Parts: sequence; C-alpha cells; structure tokens
Amino acid sequence: MQNYQHSGAIPPIGALLTMLISFSAAAVMGVCYTMLFYYIPFIYLNFLLTLGFGTILGLIVGGFARSGKIRNTTFVTLLGFLAACVGLYFAWGTTFFGIVEMGKLPETVVNLNIKAYDPMMIIALAQHLFKNGSWALRGGGNVTGWFLVAFWLVEAGMIFYFTLTNARESITKDIFCEQCYEWIPTEIAQVLQGDKNDPAWEQIRMGMLAPLADMERYTGGDSFIKLSVSCCPNCSTTQYFSAHACQTKVDKDGDTSTSETPIIVHQQLTSTDVELVRNAGREPVVAQPDEAADGDGNDGADGLPNIVT
Repeated sequence: MQNYQHSGAIPPIGALLTMLISFSAAAVMGVCYTMLFYYIPFIYLNFLLTLGFGTILGLIVGGFARSGKIRNTTFVTLLGFLAACVGLYFAWGTTFFGIVEMGKLPETVVNLNIKAYDPMMIIALAQHLFKNGSWALRGGGNVTGWFLVAFWLVEAGMIFYFTLTNARESITKDIFCEQCYEWIPTEIAQVLQGDKNDPAWEQIRMGMLAPLADMERYTGGDSFIKLSVSCCPNCSTTQYFSAHACQTKVDKDGDTSTSETPIIVHQQLTSTDVELVRNAGREPVVAQPDEAADGDGNDGADGLPNIVT
C-alpha cells in the first residue's frame, strides 16, 4: 500500500515570510538568551534556558512553515538550521553586554552598539573567554580552556537539536491535502490490545485490513495499540491511517510516561477502509454474573460483573 509523503512544494511567499519571521525571532531570542544566561546565577536554570531557546525557536520555524504551507521537510530543516545559526550569532554578539556589570551596561551599549556583532569582534571575544572565562562553577574559578569549549559545543548542539527536531515535527506529524490545499489533522480512531510483534501487521501493511476487526479493544494494561486516521473533510482522495505501539511506564517518583513506536505511518485508505479502522477491534466480552448464592467471587467489588478479554 502507498504511504504518504510530502509533495516537496515550497510556496515562495510562504517561504519568504517564514524566513523573515524565523530569522527575526532568532535574533531577538539570541539577545534575550545571553542576557538571561549571565544574569541567572543557577546553572540548572541555564540548562533549561538553553533547552527552551531551541524548542521555542523550532516551534516558531515549524509553525510559520506550516502556516506558509511548505511541504518540503529538507527545506524546513535547512530553515531551522539557519535560524539556529542566527540565534547563536546574536547570542555571541550580545555576550559583550552580558559579561559587564549592570551599572556599566548603558555605557557599554553606547560604546559598542552594533560593533559588538562584528564577526572579528566575536572571534576576539571567544579567544579572550578561552583564556580568562566569564563565569564559574560553585566554589571554583572561572571556567576556561577546552572545558569551556566543550560547554560551548554542548550548548550549541542542544540548540541545533531542539530547533531542528521541533521544526521538522511541526510539518511531518500531519499530512497535506493537495487537492483542497490544506493541512489535515490527525485524530485517534481506536485503541486496541496488542503489540508491534503481532504477525497480523504484515498483512495490514499489504492493505489487507481484515485482521483489525479480530483484534481486541483496549480494556487496560501497560501496552496497547493506538490507531489514528487523517481524513480530509472536503474530499475522499486524502485518507490515511497510522498505528503506534504504546508502552506506559511509571518511574520511581510515580510519574507516568508513554512511549510510542511506529508500526504503520500514514498508509493510504479507501473510504471503506476508513470505517473499518474506526470500528476496529471486538468489544470486550462481559462475563455473566453467577447467582448470588454461589458466592464464588467472580463479581467485582462493587457488585458489577467483571470485564474479561
């Protein structure tokens, strides 16, 4: 069966607006990021600041790419990369203002102004920081040398990773109807018992969806299958479904998390197949309650019959 792939289209106006907005946002965020970094004295908060910088920038790039109806993942990834470069460039230039005392900041801004963003000035600043540093870990001297370089690399890596990941995810999570020229939201159609190792999935990948009707609907447990559909409300040419194996875990602090492993991603459907996916699975069998006189304990604690699958 055919699986959905973006057409690769890049609307010129949408691309231009996405670039202008993304790069402008990256510049502003780079300035704010550096000032906050130097005026927040807690390294753990700085870590979250770096994570937030990359995540928000990626969402901005992806969000405007989606609004501009860009259906080219490579292009959006490139925009995310360039936006991260712009953000880091302005973050480095702003370091001139971040490392000075608050009282001297106005004077420094007047003296340096846009010269702080001269590439040669930034290179000289990096060399200065390599030798002297500008911040210290608790109870120690300034972080300098190759240890500082390692920190810079990790910082940049985080920003690039979260920017690119969120930018790509914004346009890859849903499909686009070329006929109606709009994004199609994805909705959960059904939840089933089972896992990704069921041999029935091989038949389903080949377009034989009958096994879905024989699976059991989810009644509880840590593992389950989530079926989702993406159907254009205005035409019947854009109809797809996906299946993910889900695993719920509880950590030592009692927090619950669910991981998803794709089994099928955006497989094309006919109108008949859509209904089959929506109605997938057999209803749980309700055990008949024994007579009260039997007292064999098969009823639930509340007197209702137990649900068995």
